[in-house]
Amino acid sequence: MAMDLESINIFPHYESFAVATTAKEIKVPETADFVQVQNTDASILIYIGQNGQTDGGSWVSGKQFTIPAANQAKEIRLNEGSSGAGSIFIASASGTPTVNLEFTKAGR
Repeated sequence: MAMDLESINIFPHYESFAVATTAKEIKVPETADFVQVQNTDASILIYIGQNGQTDGGSWVSGKQFTIPAANQAKEIRLNEGSSGAGSIFIASASGTPTVNLEFTKAGR
C-alpha cells in the first residue's frame, strides 16, 4: 500500500520504514523540494525508481538508481513544475531493510 505524504507541509519531515523486494510507492509532499533516501542496512542494496514501477508490483529492473549498503544516501530534487513526478518508488534487493526519508525545502 502506498505511503501518502502529499499533505505534509512542515519541513524538514522524516519517515523511517521497512521495504521489501516489491515496489513501495511514496506519494511525496506537494511542497517539498528535495527528498534524501538513506539505506540503513550494511549489506542490502536499495532501489529508487519512478518510471515503469507500480505500488506492490515486482520491481522493474533497469529503471532504478541503486543505493549501496552501509548507510549511504541519495538526494533527489522534487516538484519540477508540471513535469515533476508525484511519487517515487523504493524496494530492496533482498530482505526487509529500513529506509530513512528526509523531505526538505530549498534553502533550509
